[in-house]
Amino acid sequence: MNQKKPPLTKSPEHDWQVLGEFKLMIGDMSEHTINRWLSAILSLLEFQTDFVNKVLQSAHNAVLHASQMEGAVSSEHIHLIILIPEELKLNNRNWGFFRIEKIGNDEAMLDHTIELYLYQEG
Repeated sequence: MNQKKPPLTKSPEHDWQVLGEFKLMIGDMSEHTINRWLSAILSLLEFQTDFVNKVLQSAHNAVLHASQMEGAVSSEHIHLIILIPEELKLNNRNWGFFRIEKIGNDEAMLDHTIELYLYQEG
């Protein structure tokens, strides 16, 4: 398990910053491993339990799907990236999220990235 917990950094997309990044090795894809890392990252912003559970379930489903895809065994790892808005509204506690899965395919390796974008509603 290779875990990165960088300071909030701006992503290539101008309106988002990286809250956390995790490189999950193919042999280390347990739900417990994913939940432990994501729970630690999400605790930084004190999200409501219901919201955290939805994000955890989505991430677990995406990792499970990625590991079962044809050709996934040729990849050594899956990247999980959590992004939040660059500017946070401090008085807004209503959050939503969406997930984007990116599969890069070059001749040497299939790279799978799962991006979870957390946004403030309203």
